Amino acid sequence: MEVSAFMTADSKMLILKLLDEGKITVEESERLLKALNPENDNKKQSVPEKEKASSTSEVFFNPFIQAGKIGFDIKRFAQNLQRTMYETMKQVEPKTAEFKNKVKEFANWMEESVNAVADELNSPRGVPIDGAKVELLLPLPKTMEGYSNLFAENTFGSIKISEGESLKAFVTGHISKADLQDRSPADWLSEGVIYKENGKISIVLNNSNKPAKAVLDLDITLPKEKTLECRTVRSQIIVSGNFNVKFMETVSGNIRINRSQTNDARLVSVSGSTQLDACDIASLSVHSTSGDIIIRNSDVKSATAESVSGNILFNDVKVSIDSNIKTVSTSGDTYIENIEGPWKSLHAQSENGEINVNWQGKRTQGQGVNMLSGGEGANFTAKSVTGAINFL
Repeated sequence: MEVSAFMTADSKMLILKLLDEGKITVEESERLLKALNPENDNKKQSVPEKEKASSTSEVFFNPFIQAGKIGFDIKRFAQNLQRTMYETMKQVEPKTAEFKNKVKEFANWMEESVNAVADELNSPRGVPIDGAKVELLLPLPKTMEGYSNLFAENTFGSIKISEGESLKAFVTGHISKADLQDRSPADWLSEGVIYKENGKISIVLNNSNKPAKAVLDLDITLPKEKTLECRTVRSQIIVSGNFNVKFMETVSGNIRINRSQTNDARLVSVSGSTQLDACDIASLSVHSTSGDIIIRNSDVKSATAESVSGNILFNDVKVSIDSNIKTVSTSGDTYIENIEGPWKSLHAQSENGEINVNWQGKRTQGQGVNMLSGGEGANFTAKSVTGAINFL
């Protein structure tokens, strides 16, 4: 199947997104693509094989040819397996937190691992057929003296940030030789990528500013205690170190934050999962459509987690007498486990999903779910329309 030249990128990406989310099948997506390009489909039989090969080399790897269909089938398999395991887990008695955690961890690992393989097979960010290899350091200032903030955007691939003595940004991947136009990758990356103003350094690898068929991953090291903002489209964001995370956004990539601080932070993902480990959370808002939200082994003062169909997990978190935690889900399950310390307010709400609470504290006699581990005047609320509320 061919993709016509006049088909808009927005139309193709919408069809890919619907297929990626499992809202349409591969066959349905093929029919949609054909409907957008009926003239080209009618001419399909008359196009010589050499011309077909030439036309496909001018665009990204087509997810509906060869390995692409396999990739989407694999991805749906992983999603279905995860859902099956969650449904099975709900039937287990007794519902011990340890068992459920192990099942969740395995299901999440399974989906993430299989998705990584599937993405290599079907993602529009597949390696260009005529790709030139890229391995280079961006020309950044060696110190961040005078700069407290770093903004990183990469629509071509992933972003990874870790602690280092100096500021460095390493780019690896491939760029289409046709888009390089006789330039070296270093020359192509030398303009319109780095910006410095108002105490902020910005590293921007954006397809709208630098149109190209490319797969580029961005690996950054910088001194600790800097403020971070990051954005990707389909690839993961990984932050590890003593940083102040302010804003993270991705469509289908995963967000992983380890050993960082959040103060008035906002994390946004459509279908990717968001996970914070060993973090100091002063103020945090996490929003997702279908991705899971996991916060564990962290100190939490104020956190709001909202997901439509993804699961929400607070596990082994430490709270204070001023701590406020709020979870809101439509059909995903909520798990609140091993909360340590006093707390002020905890609100868990779900329309159709389960709410599971395993509290390291005592229940008062005759007062329902009110927990003695809360501070003076503490308020605990668990609401569900059709889902069960379980105290383990």
